[in-house]
Amino acid sequence: MAKLHAIERAAGRRRKKRWGPRCLDLDLLDYHGLRRSGARNTLKPLRLTHPGIADRKFVVSMLLEGAPKWHSPLTHITARHMLKKLR
Repeated sequence: MAKLHAIERAAGRRRKKRWGPRCLDLDLLDYHGLRRSGARNTLKPLRLTHPGIADRKFVVSMLLEGAPKWHSPLTHITARHMLKKLR
């Protein structure tokens, strides 16, 4: 996550307001099916698989385009099925 945040900063992102507008937002959605509920010694715990995937149509659409065979390691639901539920 530190590397992703460094990329965001280099692109001009400033974390001023939670859920505020931003020029770039990088999230780690999944890492080879690793399931993790938090990380030690961080301000914001890392959670994998990202808990908000199935609720965000734009994320599921991009997952389906980039990784059409991907499925959630938590629910085993495919991105295609998630997208159908969001429509």
